[in-house]
This record gives sequence, C-alpha cells and structure tokens, in this order.
Amino acid sequence: MPRRTTEPATGAEIEQPKKRVASNGNRLPDPIREGEILVDIAKNQWKLGSSVGVGGFGEIYLASSNTYKPVGSDAQHVVKVEPHKNGPLFVEMNCYLRVAKSDMIDEWKKSRRLKHVGLSHYIGSGSHVYRGEKYRFLVLERFGQDLGKLFLQSGRRFPVKTVFYLGIQILDTLEYIHSHGYIHADIKGSNLLLGYRKGTENCVYLLDFGLACRYLDQNGVHKEYRCDQRKAHDGTLEYTSRDAHIGAHSRRGDLEILGYNILQWLCGKLPWEDNVADPEYIHTQKKSFMSNIPLLMRRCFPNSEPPAVLSQYLKYVASLGFETKPDYTYCKNLLRQGVEDSGYVDDGKLVFGASPVARIIKNKKRGDKRRATEEPENIAELKPMKIIRSTLRQPCVAHNFNRMTRNSPASPVLRSHLQFSWEKIISGNPERQMKKHATLNRKLSAPIPAKSEPVLLIQRQSNRVKQKLTASLPEMPEPTNPGKQTADTSSFSNPTPAMLEIISKMRQKASTPAITGGKKVKSER
Repeated sequence: MPRRTTEPATGAEIEQPKKRVASNGNRLPDPIREGEILVDIAKNQWKLGSSVGVGGFGEIYLASSNTYKPVGSDAQHVVKVEPHKNGPLFVEMNCYLRVAKSDMIDEWKKSRRLKHVGLSHYIGSGSHVYRGEKYRFLVLERFGQDLGKLFLQSGRRFPVKTVFYLGIQILDTLEYIHSHGYIHADIKGSNLLLGYRKGTENCVYLLDFGLACRYLDQNGVHKEYRCDQRKAHDGTLEYTSRDAHIGAHSRRGDLEILGYNILQWLCGKLPWEDNVADPEYIHTQKKSFMSNIPLLMRRCFPNSEPPAVLSQYLKYVASLGFETKPDYTYCKNLLRQGVEDSGYVDDGKLVFGASPVARIIKNKKRGDKRRATEEPENIAELKPMKIIRSTLRQPCVAHNFNRMTRNSPASPVLRSHLQFSWEKIISGNPERQMKKHATLNRKLSAPIPAKSEPVLLIQRQSNRVKQKLTASLPEMPEPTNPGKQTADTSSFSNPTPAMLEIISKMRQKASTPAITGGKKVKSER
C-alpha cells in the first residue's frame, strides 16, 4: 500500500474573523458594509454609512434616506442593528410603535405646555438579511454625545445646576412613558444623549428601551408586587432599583434609578461601586442606605454639604408605595428649588466640565451658605460700565457755597466756584457796559408821559358822579362842641363814592333833633 503524502499548501491560509463580544458577554454580529440598503416595513429605503457605536446587543450606523449619494458624516439619522435572535431590539421596536409616534408626543407636549420631551420619534423598523444572517433594525433620529462619556471627561463631576436640569428633563420623559403604561428600567449615562440638531444642544434624550416593560396588565391594573427570579437584577447594577433586584418593576423604581444617577453625578461615586460583580451585595447596600438617607449623604459627601433637595427627593422616593403614582410636579419643583438654592442663573443651559468645590461663606446672621461662584456657567466676561453724567454737573465742585455746618464760621462767607480774572473783565469792555447802564438809568428817571385819552374820560366821569352826590347832600351846621368830631367833605381831598355815602349818613344823623319825653323836637329851618 503506497504511503500517503501530504501536499503542501499552495496559498496563504485564510484566517477566520474573530467573533466580536460585547462588554456584557453577548456575541455581536459581524459588521455590515457601508452602502447596504435596508427597507423598512413602510417600504422606505435607508442607506447605511459608517458605524458610530456598539451596544450590548448590536451596532449603530449612520443612515440616510437618499440612496443615490454616499452617507456623509453629517447624516441626520441612525440605524440600530441587532441579530434577529436577540430579544432587546424586538422589545424596543414594539415600545416605540406603541409610545413614540410623532402625533402622540406632540399632543402630550401641547397638553402639558412643554417645549421638549426627551424621547426619539419612531421613524421606521424592519428586518434585513446580510450574508446569510437575519437582522432586525430600528431607524431613529441622530443624537449627540452621551452623558456617560461626558461624565468621565468632566472628571466624574457635573455642575449642580446641570445635574438638576438633567433630572427635570428626565422626569418629564418618565412621566410621558409611565402615562402609556411602560417603565424604562435602565436609566444611565450611556442611555442619555444630548441633541444633535441645532437648537437641541441643551436637551437630553432617553434611549435604549431594550429592558422596558409594562407595569399594567391588559385590564389597566397595576401588576402586583412579587419576586421574579427570571428578571432579578435586570438593568445596570450600579443604578438598578431595589424592586428590580427581585424582579419587580414599577414607576417608583424608575425614580429611584434616576436618584442614583443624580447622586453619582454630584458626588462622583456611589458607595456600592467597589463591588459591582456581586448583585446581592449591591442590593443589601441599597436597602441599608435608602432606609437611612442622612447616612447615605454623609457617606457620599464626607467633606462638603450635599444639596438639601437631593435628600428630600430620595426620602420621597423611599416613601412611595409600589403601586403609587409619583408626584412628578413635586419632584421637578424640588430640583428647581435646588438650582435656586445653589445660587445659579436659571437659564436652562447644560454646562459640562470639572465642578470646583463651592466656597462656604460665613455669615453670622444666616449661618453658613454655600455659593457656587466658580462654576463655569456663572463666569462671564466683565465689561466696564460707562457712567452717563449730566454735562452741567462738574465733579469735585461744591454747589451749595453757603451751607452752614458745625465747623463753619459764624458768619457765612459768600464765595464763587469761579476764579477771579481781570482778563475776563477787560475783555468784556467795561467802559461800554457803563454807558449802557447810564442810558438805562436816564430812561428810568424820565417823567411819566401824559395820560391817554381813555384814562382822562374815565377820570372826568368819576368827578361828575362825585359832584352830583355832594350837591344833593344838605349843608352841615358848624359844630357847637369843637371837641366833637364831625364829618366834612372838606377834610378829604379826593373822597370815593363809598366815603361820600358814609358822610351823607353822618350828616343826616347829625341834623336829626334829640328825642325828649318821647316827643320829637322839630328842628328849626
């Protein structure tokens, strides 16, 4: 039997591509080439561009509805692709179909008078086969950077104002989702993205509904509180709620997860992050600290005073019942109060960066008050203020020269704020001024001109009236008693008509004889 010989390899051996594995251990699909065309359930075509991110179950690509041009880096849409056998994208697609339609979100914003709800509108979805493997895909709006990366770039701290503004926006989004019977169950920095379009830079959006589930049954009744080991510890362990650790999900769980995110953004690290590989340990730590909020605050803020509203928020969440509807307005007002208490400008802007320690200002009356005067959003360029003064006002010149004070002399000294100058006097031609004054004095001393004709007529008429009154009066006899005063017109050079009337009455009284024995004595004529 002839001996078998092995033939040498004629070409280079082709290496099989390595299987990609996500951080959570799930196998990721092979990359899809750029330019691949996907068709959604509405028969709309989407052209894939470059990959922009890898998740726990799939990959995200830039996409465009224009299939005739290459997809540029400025594309306005993305496509999330996962293997068809994976379940999270199927759950997310159904959630978007039931909750995230454009008309539903717009109606909610109008009814609540909101400008923004941090939820991507549903655009399209479908299935696609690539190289023999079947995929699911979901078309979404493109967003900016996620908060998880920004948190690390900012030195694991966010400014207080930014944290509370993020919390307010996320509460608006959770209220909308809860109103449609769903909870998110996986709120974290990597699932919170800033807006990409112009005008949405200060807006945050909640994405990745792969763990979302309904908390209401088919009859609209809240599901009862029970342990479910199949769903126990679902979500990201650092932020998972105490209910989710046993497989129970409710609205209060979402608010608790948000509270852990807010706490981490402010203090930098959660107390149980030292052992994230042990779910039971993390669950025990959360139960212990949520039953003693002051201890949690001291542990997270050992060298500074935590915002008071953070403790109030966590206490409120801890007091909620499993089926209780949260008071979203109360929670948002708490966070707004936190912005005001911290002394920040309420401008709605999200500013990221290293957050310096707020200075503590001592005040005897009000006690210690924390002022965040070094936050980046509160630092502005100082411009000199131009003071507008009246042109008549001269600085450093006294205007009230005769004001009496306790240090002033007994007799006030009249002074002028203008200095004496012979040059000004000579330049004014004093001889000419003296001539003007002399001419004015001569005019004033000139005799008064004769009266005008109307004045003479009035005076003549007055004299005629006086003559008539005087002529009608009887003559007065000479007084017998020289000491007795009588009325005589001769004593008045120019009596008035009223005076003449009084003199007439006095003469009549003087001519009447005295009454004796009740009989009148007739006067001799």
